[in-house]
Amino acid sequence: VGLMVLGYLMFKLSNDLITVNVSNTLMSSVLVGLVITTVQSLALFPNLSIRWRSQGDVFGSFSIFLGAPEDMPLTCALSTNPIVLFLFRCSLPLLCVIAIAFVWCISLLVARVKNHAPWNFNVAHNTLGQMLQTLFIAIAVLVAQPLRCYKHPNGKSSMTSFPEVLCWETSNHTWIVICGVIIGITFVLPFIAGSILAVIRAPTVKDPAGHYQRWRFLLYRFRPDVWWWGIIFLIRQLFLAFSTCVPADSPHWQVCYVSILTAVYLIFVCCKWPWKNGILNMMDVASMLLLNGIISSSTAFVETLPSESDVNSFVFFHLTLLGSFLFFVLAIAGSILFWMNKTGIRGEYGSEMRPRMREEVAQAWLNFVQISANIDASLMSGIFLTFNEFDLDHIVRAMGSFQSLDNAFGKKLAARLNTVSHSSHSIDNITLKVREAASESTATNVGVPHIVLI
Repeated sequence: VGLMVLGYLMFKLSNDLITVNVSNTLMSSVLVGLVITTVQSLALFPNLSIRWRSQGDVFGSFSIFLGAPEDMPLTCALSTNPIVLFLFRCSLPLLCVIAIAFVWCISLLVARVKNHAPWNFNVAHNTLGQMLQTLFIAIAVLVAQPLRCYKHPNGKSSMTSFPEVLCWETSNHTWIVICGVIIGITFVLPFIAGSILAVIRAPTVKDPAGHYQRWRFLLYRFRPDVWWWGIIFLIRQLFLAFSTCVPADSPHWQVCYVSILTAVYLIFVCCKWPWKNGILNMMDVASMLLLNGIISSSTAFVETLPSESDVNSFVFFHLTLLGSFLFFVLAIAGSILFWMNKTGIRGEYGSEMRPRMREEVAQAWLNFVQISANIDASLMSGIFLTFNEFDLDHIVRAMGSFQSLDNAFGKKLAARLNTVSHSSHSIDNITLKVREAASESTATNVGVPHIVLI
């Protein structure tokens, strides 16, 4: 019943057209989704081999978002058998499909009675995808759960989720491992592969309207030029789910794994800024800083000292990181020496292809400006309404590049230094010609339409 209610809510909130700008409902739904994925990630932390204090109880209370049977009264409703409990969690994708199919059938009946348009396949597909993506980390954890074992003093090991099950020695553990493999083969891998294929085909598909509606849950949150970020987000969730696969006897490696994963994702988010507006990007950054800050400081609660083999492994790991950084620095230094030899000590770095590229861009820009000059102001304003804030920001920056030459292009939109070029063209000569061109445009009443950016 809960899944059916969730499916109906997702149908209402997650089937609008994909828009350039962010509506209030879109902002609300994406914000809720980010909070849920962050809470799901925090719910994984109590499964790490860290002696949490009171904050561990807070993180543990979030495990309801992972469908953890230990935090739900399933032992009374189902059984105390660990295989039965694990099978129930493995049935989550199937229950989602059944719930969406049931709600779809209800929509068909309601459509006949009230003469409303029923769900079509694309809407049902997107609603199911949105639900499965929301629960993805909870399902992916099932693949890793059979591998989470801790050692006993006698050398044997037990599952962390079911301590009564001995790892690799009992039939119960064998069946749980088989169930984990099945859920990985039948859901996790196909879901990721299908998502990747849908994202790759998105720009060139023959039926974009149907494709966008069918796979909206992967595309609607991100900028049009970073439409593929849904795959990066999905892979991040998969890697976080596997954080508990790091041996339970190596909590220091668990902390290291999560810290590096969140830091790498954070770097790429800051480079691409993929979400549709700045607030959502900052929310994603804040969630990663939260996870990274908590896990990095959690070493204060690691009571076990690393073994000698772990110490040696960490020494090798640190030296490997240092060596990789030094190699990167030396590679850049070598490229600097290469361009110094090619263009001179004060020549431009990496400039062999840039003059020709600049000429091509200059010609394309000139053609664009000539076409734009024939568009009236009202139509141009309508065109600008189709741009999101990132598109407008890039346009303002491009205009600022021209305005840095001279005020003949109009009042400056943003502060910018008037830097010196390494090209053979004198800045003074360029500025003089710009002023002459501006004067001719004013005299002939031909100019760039005045556009108010809102």
